[in-house]
Amino acid sequence: MSVGESSKKHDVDHSVNLDAGSELLHHFHTEWEEVHRLAEENAAKAQVRQELFLSFLLFDQLKHLLVISNGGLCVGAGCCNRQTSQHL
Repeated sequence: MSVGESSKKHDVDHSVNLDAGSELLHHFHTEWEEVHRLAEENAAKAQVRQELFLSFLLFDQLKHLLVISNGGLCVGAGCCNRQTSQHL
């Protein structure tokens, strides 16, 4: 065997398909964009719910302070409305 003959046996087609995997890459990129969008929506909704919860908490605390400042003592769920109406 000569040097030229052995190199011919190992000749390989060196053309490369640059589009190989592009559909798969596009699919996962699109999926990631959707997950990212949904995560941002979820974070925004959580922020709104947190603000709403804090406003209810503040309202409840103010209601208790109003009852206590009027000489009553609020204990339990329905008593604040009765005590507030009695003192007004």
